[in-house]
Amino acid sequence: MVKRKLRITAEAIAAVRKAAEAAGQDECMGVLAGRAGTDLVTEAMVLPAEASACHAEAEPLGIARTLAAIAERGLVPKGIFHSHACLGVFHSGTDEATIRRLFPQMATQDFRRPKPGTLAPTIESDRAVVPLPDGRCLEVTLLGQRIPETNAHERVSWGKGEISFEPDAVGADVGITDQGSRLRVASGGVVMTLPVPEDATLTISKVDRALYRIAHVYSLVVNRAGGAEARCLAVYALNGERIVREAACELEVVGDAQAPSREGKRAPAAGRPSEGNTDGQV
Repeated sequence: MVKRKLRITAEAIAAVRKAAEAAGQDECMGVLAGRAGTDLVTEAMVLPAEASACHAEAEPLGIARTLAAIAERGLVPKGIFHSHACLGVFHSGTDEATIRRLFPQMATQDFRRPKPGTLAPTIESDRAVVPLPDGRCLEVTLLGQRIPETNAHERVSWGKGEISFEPDAVGADVGITDQGSRLRVASGGVVMTLPVPEDATLTISKVDRALYRIAHVYSLVVNRAGGAEARCLAVYALNGERIVREAACELEVVGDAQAPSREGKRAPAAGRPSEGNTDGQV
């Protein structure tokens, strides 16, 4: 199973560790943030919280203000972090319940379409489809002459086309050549040229054919000893429903070299925080 990576900048992980150190023997918590549509955490913002050595509960007003500040900076939430002070790094039952409660809602700001399996264009009898990297596609539809007194058009088909492979043609491109008599579509290194029947009309539209959306939201636990453990929840939006799946995850620090993060050993059961289930608790 391929592990996902919680990719976080050196500055952001430093902010997380600084918050943990400043909290001393108590826990602390905050929000991880980054640009929408990317997999990189660039900010870590501490939440005002009532905290003890084995518990932290964020203030609702503080959460709202922090999320508003994130939005004002053009960022979206990517997950949460909290510290275990001098305990080992692990996700307790309370942590698990919190992320499963909060993350489906947090994911709504970062849903993305699945990437296409191939970027090569496809040709149907009266349509050319050019996949785009963001999961949408450009659709070129061939219309025959309009049928009188209706909004319908006669069905027409492309003539015999040509295909070539051009490694430089990686970006999606649609164009008309030879005084409108030929359509050229290119993507993923594949170029197709199609004759346009006489008196036919072309329409071009950007279409969303994705059947679902997906967002990855992360939870990061650190301690003052330098340990870290990351968890990832994959949240799928399908037919108005939210489907949540836990994904294996590891931490990757991006940017200035720092001491490698160490996965702390799980603390013995007696040392774990109590497993209550209150909003904003870790």
